[in-house]
Amino acid sequence: MDEMAIKRKIEWDGKKFTGYVNIGVELSSDELAEAKEALVFMLVALNGSWKIPIGYFLLEGLSAMEKANLVVKGLEFVHPTGVIVTSLTFDGTPTNLSMAEYLGADFKNYMQFKTWFLHPISNEKLFIFLDACHMLKLLRNCFAVYKQLVDGSGGIIKWQFIEKLVELQEDVQLQLGTKLRKKHLYWSDQPMKVNLAVQTLSNSVSCALITLEDDFKMKEFEGASATALFTKHINDLFDVLNSKNRFCTVELRRGLSQTNIEQVFRRLSEIRNYLTKLKVQDEVSVLNCRRKTGFVGFIVCIDSLMGLYNEYVVEKQLLH
Repeated sequence: MDEMAIKRKIEWDGKKFTGYVNIGVELSSDELAEAKEALVFMLVALNGSWKIPIGYFLLEGLSAMEKANLVVKGLEFVHPTGVIVTSLTFDGTPTNLSMAEYLGADFKNYMQFKTWFLHPISNEKLFIFLDACHMLKLLRNCFAVYKQLVDGSGGIIKWQFIEKLVELQEDVQLQLGTKLRKKHLYWSDQPMKVNLAVQTLSNSVSCALITLEDDFKMKEFEGASATALFTKHINDLFDVLNSKNRFCTVELRRGLSQTNIEQVFRRLSEIRNYLTKLKVQDEVSVLNCRRKTGFVGFIVCIDSLMGLYNEYVVEKQLLH
């Protein structure tokens, strides 16, 4: 499910006025508000290659409880078709997180997140995923705003190393195989660009930082190993969550199967443990800071991915 902004405009289509709030109930009133966004529900096949929208609602704004009710109605609408809904994906707005709690999830204690809720008819588990692209942008934003994070080993993760790497490549013309440019530092000018976040927290950036610290022995990059480790973990996590093809040459981008599941789960557990120990400068956990959504969202995705595989592949053997 996702929301998108639409232009406020009332039009006559020859039979009635359109452009007002519409949640599927025929209402006729001069007091109806103009819709400013559309909430869209779409089914995407896990064991096929199709996707289909099942409904949309024109809104001025909805509370978390109202959204939860629409999700339930959508699940009830789809159920008679025989489609088995295994998960629900949405972005990390506060309303959506509250909606998930109304549905039955619980994100309060990171040690035991409950990242699923029960189907209103079949009582099967539906696992929650927060959109990985949105989480990556939020995590990048947090890193850039706070400038420094501290990992569980006391290593300092510095945004300054990203800035120095850009300066080295653009001003000194030393190319290190990354796609970093000044536009990556001024990400706030293009906050919706996913590729800027992907390229900033990438494996190539991690390798470049390690090379500059260990091989070139550059003083400006002393202590960059913690930042390199951070970017490597985030890169690997995004690769797993963005996997599509089980024949992909990049190991962690292969779809989950019996041949790689043990390795992928081990790597996901390492990354989850790493994320839970990250702190901001004032010794506050990233899971409790003001910009926590990206970190919380990625942990939710890890738990849900592992849970979904165990539930629907290992136990029920529906997706294999």
